[in-house]
Amino acid sequence: MITVQLTSKRHLAGVTAAYIATIPTTDPPTTVGTGGSVQGFVQAAIEQYAEQLSESTNVDRIPVSAFVRRFPGAAMDAINTEALINPTVAAILAQLDAVQTVRLGHPTTTNGIGYLVSIGLLTQAQADVVLHYDVPAVP
Repeated sequence: MITVQLTSKRHLAGVTAAYIATIPTTDPPTTVGTGGSVQGFVQAAIEQYAEQLSESTNVDRIPVSAFVRRFPGAAMDAINTEALINPTVAAILAQLDAVQTVRLGHPTTTNGIGYLVSIGLLTQAQADVVLHYDVPAVP
């Protein structure tokens, strides 16, 4: 986790004003803006920016062939067998066939792997290995 601390009065004023602008002006307000607080607003903005950086740098994108090799052989055999009777597993495999690369941190990927864990085709430890990617070292 990275913690960000704003110390510049100008930056604090700017994010506070941006947050206030998200609060509905209807009376009474039905929501309290994005994130519910200035801190929540800033956190959401930072996460959105970090997602854009992750997408543009492809830090979690690997070829499908490399992704499939991360599965233990017996688990992959069980997944292929299950796909014959389980339409959700068949859809997961069809999605793999339709792409050239897999984004390890993408919700579609993590949800698919989570489903395989939930039905007992992978253990959580195996899922962690399948979804693992390294954070680049800072020089």
